[in-house]
Amino acid sequence: MKGYNIEPIYGTESTAGETPVWDAEKKVLYWIDFIDKKINRLDPVTNKVKNMDVKTKVGTVVLRENGGLLTATGTGFNFMDPDSGEMEIISNPEADRPNNRFNDGKCDCQGRLWISTVSQNFDNGCATMEPLGRFYCLDTDLKTRTILDSVIQLNGIVWSLDNSKMYIVDTCAFEILQFDFDAGKGQISNRKTAIKIPEKFGYPDGMCMDAEGKLWLAHWGGYQLSRWDADNGGLIEKIPVPAPNVTCCAFGDPELDALYITTASLGMSSEDKKRFPDAGKLFKLKPGVKGQNPYRFKAGSN
Repeated sequence: MKGYNIEPIYGTESTAGETPVWDAEKKVLYWIDFIDKKINRLDPVTNKVKNMDVKTKVGTVVLRENGGLLTATGTGFNFMDPDSGEMEIISNPEADRPNNRFNDGKCDCQGRLWISTVSQNFDNGCATMEPLGRFYCLDTDLKTRTILDSVIQLNGIVWSLDNSKMYIVDTCAFEILQFDFDAGKGQISNRKTAIKIPEKFGYPDGMCMDAEGKLWLAHWGGYQLSRWDADNGGLIEKIPVPAPNVTCCAFGDPELDALYITTASLGMSSEDKKRFPDAGKLFKLKPGVKGQNPYRFKAGSN
C-alpha cells in the first residue's frame, strides 16, 4: 500500500459534507453540508472559506456552463449566484414527497443533470430499506424525466472516459452498478453489477473517476477511500482517512492532481469525536494520478 499524506483543511467543518466539485475557471472548490443547509466555497490558495446558507436541505451542487451554480434543495432545482446568494427556482419533481430529499447528482457530457432522491429516514448510514426514492434526469430544456423509480439510496454517479458507461453506487446493496449510456439520447440500459463491495469496508457513498478511468469510492462508516478497476471489478488499493464517515471525493487544484475528500461528523459519539477531531472537515491528498474537470449544466446559462 502506498503511503499518502492526508491533510485536514481547517475552517471547513461540516456536519455532513458532501458532493465536492472543482471550478477550474475560478479555481475554487464547492461542497455542501446537507444537514446545516449550506453550500461552501474554498479558495485553496488562501484557504478562505465562504459559507452560503440556503435555508433548506441541499442535496448537490454542480457548475453551470456560463457561470453560477445549479443546486438541488428542499425547494427543488434552483439556479444560484454564488456571489450574491440569490436563487431562482426551476421546478420541484418531488413536491408531493416531503419526506424525501435530493442526494448525489452530476452532469453528463451533454450538460444534463442526473440525480437521485432518497428517504430522510436513515439508520446507521443507510436509508430505510423501503424503495422510496427515484433517479432523475434534468434535461437541457429544464424538463425532468424519471429514469428509475422505487430506488433506496443511489450515490456517486460517474461516466467512463469514453462516455459509453454510467456507474452508480447502490449504497444499501453494497454495489457499484454499471449501465450502457447513450449520450445522444440521454438514456441508460443493460443494468449490471460492476463491483461488489465487501460490507466490512463500510457503506459505499460518493465516487469520482480519475484520468486513468479508475474509480475512487468513499465509505461511510469505513474510515477510508478505496480505488477500483471498473473493467474487472478488482480492488486496487485502500486509503485510510482519519474520520469514520467518508462521504465523497473529487479531483481539484489547477493541475487536477489533488483529491478533495468530504467527511461527516453526523451520528458520531462523543468518544469518537475525541478520537477523530477532524471528522467533518475537508481532507486533501496527492494520490499520484490526475482527475478530470467536471461537466457543467448547459441549460439556462446567462
